[in-house]
Amino acid sequence: MKYIITLIIILIFLNCHSYEWIEIGNFNEPVWKYYNDENNNFQVVGVEEGLYLNTNENWEYCYRGFRVFDIADLDSTNLLLADADGSCMSAGLWKFDIETNDYSIVMWAWHGLKILHCNDNYYYIAGNYWQSSNGLDWSIYNYWNGDFVHSVAVYENHVIVSTENNVYISEDEGITFIPAEPEIANISDLVFNCDGVLYARTPYSFEESTIYVSYDFGVTWNELFYGNYIGRIGVDSSGRLFVGWRGYPEDYSGIAYWDEQSQSLIYLNDNLPNLEINRIQSFEINGNPSVICCTQEGLFYLTDYVSANNNECDINKITISNFPNPFNPTTTIEFSIKNDSNIELSIYNIKGQKITTLIQNEFTKGNHSIIWNGDDNKGNLVSSGLYLYKLNVNGKTEAVNKCLLLK
Repeated sequence: MKYIITLIIILIFLNCHSYEWIEIGNFNEPVWKYYNDENNNFQVVGVEEGLYLNTNENWEYCYRGFRVFDIADLDSTNLLLADADGSCMSAGLWKFDIETNDYSIVMWAWHGLKILHCNDNYYYIAGNYWQSSNGLDWSIYNYWNGDFVHSVAVYENHVIVSTENNVYISEDEGITFIPAEPEIANISDLVFNCDGVLYARTPYSFEESTIYVSYDFGVTWNELFYGNYIGRIGVDSSGRLFVGWRGYPEDYSGIAYWDEQSQSLIYLNDNLPNLEINRIQSFEINGNPSVICCTQEGLFYLTDYVSANNNECDINKITISNFPNPFNPTTTIEFSIKNDSNIELSIYNIKGQKITTLIQNEFTKGNHSIIWNGDDNKGNLVSSGLYLYKLNVNGKTEAVNKCLLLK
């Protein structure tokens, strides 16, 4: 009997903790960007000297002789490609025709073009700060006395720029900027998640890398956690933060996501064929959050990491969520408990300070809902921002989740 019990435990463990990285294509070379156009049914992969195009389940190599570092949509048959390799006017922005596989230069640049972003009205480039309303006619702006622009992040009308000395914030689609206060220097990457939460990292050349988070579109920042030689950050479609390592120094490689509940990194290196991470991208399959890794030797995606690593196999798991989210001015927090329990539900700000306790009482097993009116324990309305709600069951913290108040 004890062997049967042991076998069952092993099977449960394997079911809860196994996941599988799946390869896209067969690119045995450095991959820098994956682009998927579901409306027009084609995929593009940026590599060291051109790109691969897939329009009919077969990958076709389109050589050009420069690194395709970033890709953005121009129209139904054309893409914009950012060349990150060059310097002194040898880098450029290119147009690529999907139907003819032709490259044509849009503009030359003094620096390699690092990041290519767009919203409904504008395109943006880092290296220098470039902006365009149509992707073909570009203007360069020098708000920062010639400081190199490390990264640009775009969320709706918010455009955030990081330079060598500070982060700058625009709320009018990049027309005017204000500096972050206090200053936050040496930010290499900026990335928004789907809720408008902004993440940043210091360069991987720093032995101790810092990951920052901002809940007010870059105006103020908090240190989220530290790590050694973190080389990449990204998010999945659910808003989860990922970090990656580039493989140098040699011992620092692979990918992990930040688990807010445990306040720790969950590593996903098992079965990933190459651990030198060039880029982390959001991906979604049948509505399930997934993540793509562009690596030094291929392109891979993973879609089962939540169930494998986030304790979703635990039959006693307590679930908690709120709707609507974001909200203004009220939201309903729903939770389910397996047994009659003493429940405390409290709201915290991002600094970890308790704002208010919504309930502290005995509850019967089953589903429950509590309304938060966006106020503190004195009845004062709180300001816009991200808040955490924590559920204690019988004196033990069992669930934490986040909600976003937008006024």
